[in-house]
Amino acid sequence: MKLNNTTIGVINISLAYTLWGLGPLFYKFLEHLPTFEIVSFRVVWSLFFLLVIILMSKKINTIKSIIYNKENIKFLSITSILIFVNWFTYIWAIKNNHVLDASLGYFINPIFFIFLSMFFLKERLNKFQIIAVTTVILAVLYQVLKLGSVPWVAIILTVSFGFYALLKKQSTIDSQAGLLFENILLFPLTFGYLLFVDSQPSATMIHNSIILNVFIVLSGVMTTLPLIFFNRATTKLNLSTIGFFQYINPTISFFTGIFLFHESFNYDQFITFSLIWAALAVISFDSIWRLRKAHQLMSVSCKPCNQQ
Repeated sequence: MKLNNTTIGVINISLAYTLWGLGPLFYKFLEHLPTFEIVSFRVVWSLFFLLVIILMSKKINTIKSIIYNKENIKFLSITSILIFVNWFTYIWAIKNNHVLDASLGYFINPIFFIFLSMFFLKERLNKFQIIAVTTVILAVLYQVLKLGSVPWVAIILTVSFGFYALLKKQSTIDSQAGLLFENILLFPLTFGYLLFVDSQPSATMIHNSIILNVFIVLSGVMTTLPLIFFNRATTKLNLSTIGFFQYINPTISFFTGIFLFHESFNYDQFITFSLIWAALAVISFDSIWRLRKAHQLMSVSCKPCNQQ
């Protein structure tokens, strides 16, 4: 049975967010390494696996078309910076016991997608979406006022990945080839760091244990697979649908942070998260309501056809 584009998109986005949600568990095994070193390994090994995938799929001509197009290079330079910032912040959060802050950022992402759609895609917000966006702003302000700190981890993760997704949505570049070039653009910085800057013995991987090296290599798989799934999904689903599935990632991370990593979760944090969850409930209700309404209209329009 041949699957339609929407079904393929749903499968890909579900796999992407599930793997991202399991990220804190995976990267805890590497927490004794410097943040920049972990990110550098992610880039280097992601590049390796992407090269293998590209060569196996025989997309050499696609790569050539990117190389000879200056606009594509400029575009991928921007997306590579965004994804690097996102990776670095995410790893830092896991290493420094801020998994709950990271999950907060990814809970906010669906609302931020709506915000981006309004400003850059000229989509008009309905009353439910306005309520959701306003509630998220209130949640962030509450944390700033009550806890006396700006949730920088959450904000950086939200903004960097939100704009990354927006740009990818508007791109016509092949998803795998685009990912490959993002890593190529980051390779000189990260590989140079591992060779010439990083003084840790683990940077060369020569004196590491086999288990540590296995996790270092697998960091490339954990980086590449979700992004491949995500980029495939962005070409088959609209932003609002993608936003709906984003609940998977932060939910897994949230429970991981509390029950496995035993991070503190006080009353003020509960209020902040509750406001975010309320906003997500509002846009979920709105999405379901609009979907049902569309089905009803379709059913009504099809009745005359069935009577003929």
